[in-house]
Amino acid sequence: MSASRFICSTIGGACVAIVTTADRAKDGPHKPVYISGMQGMCAGRREATGARPGLGIHQQDENEPVPNPRDLAVYRMAGVDHEDIDAFYTYDAMSSIVWLALERFGFCKPGEAWQFVNSGAIAPGGSLPVNTHGGLLSEVHVSGWNHLCEMVRQLRGECGERQVPDAEVVQWGTNRGDSLILRR
Repeated sequence: MSASRFICSTIGGACVAIVTTADRAKDGPHKPVYISGMQGMCAGRREATGARPGLGIHQQDENEPVPNPRDLAVYRMAGVDHEDIDAFYTYDAMSSIVWLALERFGFCKPGEAWQFVNSGAIAPGGSLPVNTHGGLLSEVHVSGWNHLCEMVRQLRGECGERQVPDAEVVQWGTNRGDSLILRR
């Protein structure tokens, strides 16, 4: 395979997100989608775009739990658990960081994401469809905004053949710990 299949190209494009109150959204022209939980990206010397926390020489903490409770705060805020997530969206400029995001949020144990992916779980019709629009590697790289647009379309039931049946709760989450949970 060529290297271009593993690293995406940045392409010009645009996405729009209009955020308002729930009261105003219910009177809009489209079905509203609600922000249920969110958290920011973790930062520090232990964090890297292409790796899990502490992946590297002399950076591992002996007893750090995986997933770390700080990474699961988004679920508490949204009032959901892993089993409630109908589809997962993640920054995928490099294919390997999809695995790291799945592990960071506890969908897989550390080192087991490849088996989860290989089983077909992230494919359409799988137990946790991932990046149903093709993601950055197959659609376009506009810094993840296309993921947000796809999440909204999924919750509105506007995705045709790639529609996740009865999607009610979807999550954005990256290997850096940032996350957003939307629900219809």
